[in-house]
Amino acid sequence: MYSVRFKSAGIGWVVGGWGTILVTTDGGMSWIPKTSGTSEWLKSVYFVNADTGWSVGRDGTILKTTNGGANWISLNSNTWKSLESVYFANVNRGWVVGRESVILKTTDGGNNWDYIYAISPDHLLRSVFFPSALSGWIVGEDGLILNTADGGMKWRYQDSGTSEGLHSVFFVDTYTGWTVGSQGTILKTTNRGTQWIPQASGTSELLSSAYFTDANTGWAVGWYGTILKTTDGGENWISQNSGTLCPLYSVFFANGNSGWVTGEYGTILKTTDGGENWFPQISGTSEWLYSAFFTDVNTGWVVGTEGAILKTLDGGGVTGVEEIHPSDPIFPNRIALYQNYPNPFNPSTTIRFSLPKPGFITLKVYDLLGREIETLMSGYRPAGEYSMMWTANGLPSGLYFYRLEGREFVETKKLILMR
Repeated sequence: MYSVRFKSAGIGWVVGGWGTILVTTDGGMSWIPKTSGTSEWLKSVYFVNADTGWSVGRDGTILKTTNGGANWISLNSNTWKSLESVYFANVNRGWVVGRESVILKTTDGGNNWDYIYAISPDHLLRSVFFPSALSGWIVGEDGLILNTADGGMKWRYQDSGTSEGLHSVFFVDTYTGWTVGSQGTILKTTNRGTQWIPQASGTSELLSSAYFTDANTGWAVGWYGTILKTTDGGENWISQNSGTLCPLYSVFFANGNSGWVTGEYGTILKTTDGGENWFPQISGTSEWLYSAFFTDVNTGWVVGTEGAILKTLDGGGVTGVEEIHPSDPIFPNRIALYQNYPNPFNPSTTIRFSLPKPGFITLKVYDLLGREIETLMSGYRPAGEYSMMWTANGLPSGLYFYRLEGREFVETKKLILMR
């Protein structure tokens, strides 16, 4: 995952490759699929409230939702360049940055984008952050730091004092901020970026994301499961045990205790004690998850590879499905694929199945000619009852089939899309 965003303690989103978007409404205990309508890698996601958000990615992809991620609309960015980061000050004013020095600005929620020519066209811009409507920063490769004081129309260089690639920037106000990057680089400013002071991270691993809840307390995450925490504004950084060695791409905290980290191979970690303990959430996918955003303690979204969009209702336990967690778990006594509901449907329907024991399964949708339409799930799953919502975006009315296949089980059922 390249980015994770939580609006408040429970509602959040994560974005990743091949159009993947996950959403949670319960702090990330479970995740339900949504559809992005793209197969492009999504690198960043940002929401201004529980309904309105944007996600950006490769080939100039910009998506927008105004109904909490139930539907995503593709916006015209007027570029094919890879977009790496998005930030909005309100429902209208937003900025996007990416490869080849691309800087885009909108004042109407993304309906129109202005291309800002700020620097030579050979820079990779990785992160953008605006602590106010006028003051903003961009960081990128080769120690690049740019600052604007007029809402992004004009940008000027700031001396970072490093040639290391910078991957994330975060400000707690218009004076105080941090940027992190390659070789464990952490820089801090307390004077709007006039000076950037290096801080000792205690690691040489690439740091990909930083988040602060106040001027003293913050976290940075990076490769090989690196999680660092400071409680004194970065004077000292303490390593926290992530329990994983996979690259971590994004960190977000709703408050001083509740936070989330995302990474490769479907990794989602959560803490409720400020990072003293991190526990993995069952994403149900091996895809890379690049960005997430939460708006309260229960509802959130995640995006990732293979074009999936997931929403969680029980804390992010399963990507692509909603896992049932009774107080005293009761496992089904047989494999079963149930009839979807509603049927006929438009445009979404729920598919349920049960597994009496762990195993590798696939769940796919086919058209009337037997052509595969979408892989809804593929991987190892524990025993339990599962349900997931499928949205048939861009498909014509007609008869379709969904097929559940395991080591010793294959069953197919019909579903009818009626526009």
